[in-house]
Amino acid sequence: MFNKLGNIKKRTLAFFLAVPLLAVTSVATAACPVCDGTGTLDTTPGMEDVKIQEYDTWEWRITRDACGLFILYYWDVDIRLVNEGEEEVEGWVKHTLYDITSDDKPVIDEQYRPISLSGEAIVDESYTVVFGTGVDAWGKTDIEVEIMEGDIPDPTCDGTGRVPSNVWIFADGLKDSLEEAIRDEMEYTPPQTIDWEDYDYFDE
Repeated sequence: MFNKLGNIKKRTLAFFLAVPLLAVTSVATAACPVCDGTGTLDTTPGMEDVKIQEYDTWEWRITRDACGLFILYYWDVDIRLVNEGEEEVEGWVKHTLYDITSDDKPVIDEQYRPISLSGEAIVDESYTVVFGTGVDAWGKTDIEVEIMEGDIPDPTCDGTGRVPSNVWIFADGLKDSLEEAIRDEMEYTPPQTIDWEDYDYFDE
């Protein structure tokens, strides 16, 4: 009889200890071990080894439609890319057109270009990027070129960089597997943009 009561008390005590502990660990948070607290994951492995050694740009032409609703800006780009890693990589280069006449330099348009580099390669490329906008700012714009590393919100922490403490133990133990699964399922693609080269405008 007393043994049974003792077992019940132990189970009851364990229950009343476990429930608050689970409640506390579900409220308390820790840095997500999968993204190291950044909230994002790199889904294009190797692109972190790609660097822009130098680039030069110049605006050489604008065109517009008959009603003047949209203006196209043609920019030529000369760029030297360096892959410091040993593996072949594929990714994207982002081109941002912005207004240089305003202190906050508002973004006018963005365009993306795919790239592919062999391991430990240096590549020189020349190409034209076409931006589209309703802003008439000929001679008042500039562009910025940058490598995209394929960052996406980490689904493990919903992009917050923090997870409940009771989830942290699970995520930390499966970090490598979770990273691999996320990269396999969530391939990075740049935001959709209008391909302005498909539009036929009149020279201005």
